Amino acid sequence: MSNQLKQSIMSQTMKLSAEEIALIEQKRAEEKAREEELRKSYPTYRERKIEAHKESLKRKEGDEEQRKINYETIFNKLIAVSNDFRFDCKKKNNSTSVDLFEIDENGNEIRYTKDLERIKPKEVVKVDSYYYELKIVYTGIVPENNEYYVVPKPTYSKYSNHINGYKMQVQGTDIFSWDNRGQMTNPSSVHKKILEIVDSKFKEIEYKKERDSANKRITDRFNIVFSEYVKNVTSINQNKFELELDNGISLDICGYENGSGDITFSKGKISFPYEMDVTSLLSNLNEIKGGK
Repeated sequence: MSNQLKQSIMSQTMKLSAEEIALIEQKRAEEKAREEELRKSYPTYRERKIEAHKESLKRKEGDEEQRKINYETIFNKLIAVSNDFRFDCKKKNNSTSVDLFEIDENGNEIRYTKDLERIKPKEVVKVDSYYYELKIVYTGIVPENNEYYVVPKPTYSKYSNHINGYKMQVQGTDIFSWDNRGQMTNPSSVHKKILEIVDSKFKEIEYKKERDSANKRITDRFNIVFSEYVKNVTSINQNKFELELDNGISLDICGYENGSGDITFSKGKISFPYEMDVTSLLSNLNEIKGGK
């Protein structure tokens, strides 16, 4: 084969290779354009947004499972001290919404009009998830309508926001401990704290009953001693009686019961409805004849 023929064949081969390369580049460009167009399409946007929402829910469900483990761990510590605890665990189904909007040529959501008015979603997709209702309840004897329970409170690393453990906090009726006060690590201390709270609550209830009984005895005695003025009573606040007499004068009468059960009354504030200067007031009061 002559050199001229060889050069002709090589030239044709090189020419075909260049055409193939150009064709490949064209196909790549077309494929890239299709991918870009697909990326900016509504179906792709829809799929990605729903998938991102599902991933977020999956992380939250993982947090819920960890929260359940924390409660179980604390509950096991408490029942090792006393059987007067119950762990309530309810798995609750939950449905959340994913709002899907029209998108522009760049694949971005169109949420507002040019006048900045909100646009309703093109469609709303419901995604199912779950969470737990958890409670460690004290089941010992407590006053009626009272409830006490224990909640885990996270503790954090001194040099970061990472959770490095959990403490226990007593919460319940008339207990305002939503901060870091009253947190304990020893389950025996938790049980002791609840017993102290319950005992204090029973004493408080007993004191209130006795106070109410004493106030009733004082009221009954008032109705006997001041029977003609009962109609003038405008209000009773525990052991204090507010009266408005027929002439418009208002006064307070306070009743007291000593340890022997004797009930006495004393006068409190007196108000005059008349416009009087100091001189007139003193003159009128001086006219009142009192006993020694």
